[in-house]
Amino acid sequence: MAHDAGTTGRSGDSPAAGSAFDAHARALLEQGRLAEAEEAYRDLQARHPDRPTGLAGLAQVAMQSGQWQTALDRFEECLTRFPSRSPPFWRLARARALARLGRSEEAEAAYEDEAGRSPGDAKPLIQLYGTLAFHWPAARKLALLDRIAAIAPSDRWCRVTRAMVLARSGRLREGRGLVESLVLNDSVAGSWSVQELKTTFQAVQFCSSDHPRIVLLERLSALAKQRADEEQAAAILQAQLRLAVCDHEGAGRIVARLRSRGVAGEMVEGMAEICARRADAAYPDYDAPKVFCIGLSKTATSSLDEALQALGLRTVHWLNRSTETLLSENDLFLFDGFSDIVVSWRFEHLYTTFPNARFIYTTRRTADWVRSITAHYERLHGVSTPHDLARSGFRERFNGAAGMAEMNLYARHATWEEAYGEFDRRVRHFFADKPADKWLEMAVCEGEGWEKLCGFLGRPAPDRPFPSSNVAPRPA
Repeated sequence: MAHDAGTTGRSGDSPAAGSAFDAHARALLEQGRLAEAEEAYRDLQARHPDRPTGLAGLAQVAMQSGQWQTALDRFEECLTRFPSRSPPFWRLARARALARLGRSEEAEAAYEDEAGRSPGDAKPLIQLYGTLAFHWPAARKLALLDRIAAIAPSDRWCRVTRAMVLARSGRLREGRGLVESLVLNDSVAGSWSVQELKTTFQAVQFCSSDHPRIVLLERLSALAKQRADEEQAAAILQAQLRLAVCDHEGAGRIVARLRSRGVAGEMVEGMAEICARRADAAYPDYDAPKVFCIGLSKTATSSLDEALQALGLRTVHWLNRSTETLLSENDLFLFDGFSDIVVSWRFEHLYTTFPNARFIYTTRRTADWVRSITAHYERLHGVSTPHDLARSGFRERFNGAAGMAEMNLYARHATWEEAYGEFDRRVRHFFADKPADKWLEMAVCEGEGWEKLCGFLGRPAPDRPFPSSNVAPRPA
């Protein structure tokens, strides 16, 4: 970013020194050392109050810390105080903060305004999609992707995202063909960005079956490795890809190098823990204590997952974010807590396999659950009834793992009410003769929280509200 000319007479206040301070602060920010980055940017702001660098840096620190209101306030102050020096990043970051604060209409308007300012730049529309489109129906997603493709027809992110939308809406084989063609025919060394590699990684795990999946993951790993020395994010992604092909030793070496350079963050520390547990002599430890949340989707399983994390457990909710695939048998030994239908459908097996495990059954009023689960599947997959999930285009997701859970819990039933009722009877019948300290019924949606959960697990309650996660916006 350009700086104003002139000095105040002290070497520390010269433009060159300001640039050096800025570079130091940015390095701290990129390494995830947020407290140190904030201190550095405050110092920069105090030294150069007439320049935007310090304030903009503080806004970025707030954004990375998840302090979205503070981030919004700081970016809006940047735009007000330095209108002639405002880069597109500030306006896009402001739009993102609005979205994270639930002000979706304002966020969409801000993204569209930036798209109008730069009609030849697809970035505002790409960020609009990434920030707001999760809850959109497939047709609306594809319409926005068409607009992006018109501006950037060769954009890989757009192509692989289109493949994912097609796959999620039941056109899995069509999506799979697009992904495999993209990776196998367009893998020129050095030409992929980290974001393109990451999005394609997610699509491969979602769409592909065993043999081509391993081939594609190895190709992506090789591409990430080519950028790993230059980009920290590429090295992190390479470690994820090594874990995805069960190369725990290779992943461990990459993570060790990252940590030796001072690189921190949730993903790096999480992978370090996975590698350590995998290398432990006790692996696989069937006697380790586990917590399985066996409630169906949309019974506050996301909130319970976040609560378990707050209590110090390492958890998997639906997806292992390190490998971008559904909970695997190996994951059962590498984490402490598990939730969503990837465990719900096989809770009887888990009970007999892990003798020291505890089970939490989250429930919800049937009518509320039906309304929520219907909206969830209609939004993500265009599915109206549970029986629709029996179609092959849905059963093959995540190499068949998603279909296995959904066939067991949902797809054999004509209505969602029937699916919920049968599972509820199944859980109550199984635990009817089990020790009371082995399972807990919990109605998070009705307000039950820390007192009940912590009493069951024997842990002190955190001094914070009980989480309320993954709450879908109500239709207008």
